[in-house]
Amino acid sequence: MAGILQIVRKPASIVTEIRNMILRLPRPPREIAVPLETLAHTLAARESVYVDCSHSMCCRSAKLDIQALTGRLEPGHRSMHQDLVGLFVCSHCKAAGRDRRPVFLHS
Repeated sequence: MAGILQIVRKPASIVTEIRNMILRLPRPPREIAVPLETLAHTLAARESVYVDCSHSMCCRSAKLDIQALTGRLEPGHRSMHQDLVGLFVCSHCKAAGRDRRPVFLHS
């Protein structure tokens, strides 16, 4: 009977043991995403950029044509979120007469 009592552990000690096992696992290397600074860099890297409407009645998403955008602006135009977000308006919300909401860019 004494042997059985030695094998049984408190639940808290099992949780602590599992946590310690997880902490000892090797961690994958962290990849740091370097933002592509200009439209030319984005085009050369063949990145896809999407613009999303934030209106709760719409929530549409569209893929940007980076080549056409580069032609309209310039290849050296910055491609960061804050540089492009002001250029876009949701045409569906505009046609429906909804108030203008911010759009979001993501890749």
